[in-house]
Amino acid sequence: MAPSLSDDLNERIIQWYYEDLRIMEGIRDLSRCSIGLVYNVIRNYRDFGQVRNPFSRRIGRPRTLTDEDLSFLNSLIDANPSLYLDEMQQKLSDIRGVHISIPTISRALIQRINLSRKGSQRHIMLIMAVHRCLARHGVTWPFLKISRLSRTYAKDCKGSIFLLSPFQVD
Repeated sequence: MAPSLSDDLNERIIQWYYEDLRIMEGIRDLSRCSIGLVYNVIRNYRDFGQVRNPFSRRIGRPRTLTDEDLSFLNSLIDANPSLYLDEMQQKLSDIRGVHISIPTISRALIQRINLSRKGSQRHIMLIMAVHRCLARHGVTWPFLKISRLSRTYAKDCKGSIFLLSPFQVD
């Protein structure tokens, strides 16, 4: 199913139709959506006085993980990128009181947080390599802060270039 339009754009469609007296084809081109969607927005406004149907309900089962739960998972991954799925499951259960299966966590990470298996495996391998290199120089893991979104580059002991964040040693 295609994502719905924002209320601002729906209200703009109403403005274009009633105040600017534009035709539906012109509104379709301005809003970059289908003419059927333009017609539905105008019909909802005419029938209910608002751009959305107040009697429509979401179809399907409610989501198991809320946006707050996903934000919690994302912060867990940022804090400890090598965390296993069963450890995430346990932390969700202990801290948030959410009891879900490991495959549900995996799907949520891939579909809703946009963290792919391949990307996360590369990231974990990077962290392990950097950890090994820094351990050789006396820097231990708890003091290393690595972020997957950083743009700082460093070289490991063998001269390979890795993407890692600045780290601090207390």
